Amino acid sequence: MRFFPGNFDKGPAAKGRGCTRLYPSRRLVEECTEVTTAGLRAAIGRRAMLTASREGQPLRFQLSGNRFSIYLTWEPHRLPSRTLRWSDIDRGNVRLWFLCPGCRRRARKLFTFPEGPGSSNLADLRCRHCHRLTYLSSNSSGRKWYERGAKPLRKLVRERQRLLHRRFQTPRITQRLTEIEDDIFILTERLKPRRRLRRYNHLGGQYPRIRCRYRDISLLGL
Repeated sequence: MRFFPGNFDKGPAAKGRGCTRLYPSRRLVEECTEVTTAGLRAAIGRRAMLTASREGQPLRFQLSGNRFSIYLTWEPHRLPSRTLRWSDIDRGNVRLWFLCPGCRRRARKLFTFPEGPGSSNLADLRCRHCHRLTYLSSNSSGRKWYERGAKPLRKLVRERQRLLHRRFQTPRITQRLTEIEDDIFILTERLKPRRRLRRYNHLGGQYPRIRCRYRDISLLGL
């Protein structure tokens, strides 16, 4: 599980009623669990992936108690040398790709998510186009909220993860971690939803309040 990032606690988004849609119809990438070639290589090894790609056999693995089987493909690339050399599958220095079970296109990432609230069953692995996924950045109301707050916060979270996985913690790294924690606290307080005054229409009723699912800072890996 530690090789595959994602939010397993996030269930499917609720659907709005009537003309007031509470959430957008498309699911966010940040809500899903992504299976990457790098994560699978760290979990089961590159040799097993090369063998499955060479023999044309499905690669089987388990994720959160669910069994999956996917096919791999490979492509050669030019090696960095003065002479014109290309990589070879027998030497194991080729680029590996997933074959999406839905559209049969090659992809570096496949996504899955819980089928229902509190369910342990995961949906089939598909690419972003098959699941009709969208990104948090492209769904953020003019991108001001994302560019000014969410994007710097995401960079700080990733830097903190890299520093915490260092084998040796030097005083310089400890000082940088303290600065990162202070910056994360400031940005988190800035991105918290604020209370707004309720507006009334000309008939005396309140306007329906639409929740912004894309402004959920828990999707940023905090």
